[in-house]
Amino acid sequence: MHRTARKARITGRDGEPAVTPQPAPGPQMNKRQQDKRNKNDMAQQAITLKIAGKSYSLNIESEKEEVYRLAEREVNNYLAAIKQNNFKNWTDQDYLSMAALKFAIANVDMRQSRELGDEDLKHLGRLGEEIDAYLNTLQR
Repeated sequence: MHRTARKARITGRDGEPAVTPQPAPGPQMNKRQQDKRNKNDMAQQAITLKIAGKSYSLNIESEKEEVYRLAEREVNNYLAAIKQNNFKNWTDQDYLSMAALKFAIANVDMRQSRELGDEDLKHLGRLGEEIDAYLNTLQR
């Protein structure tokens, strides 16, 4: 027997739909409550990605669909490129492992280059402070 669920309409005293109050963001909300509220506020979308011939259904934030589609294309393009090498006795798992390694290396590389960028910015900030201090001595 198949049952269909019905949503009950809850109304307030004045006949208007009752609204469950949500705490205002701020110090009275703990981090978990804020994260849950933010997650609920984001529009979700169901998409299907096909990687190495297998389909994967995902629920993602709607505004990130293009990122997921580009990543799907990049992974599949890389897999196709390394499969052309016809490594002897390699399975799809071996090719996927090499793709994962390639993207992990790129991620680490990017993180390290960004850290160097942060150091450069700190150095520029210190130079700016020294220049300001020098210019202030000239004005006296």
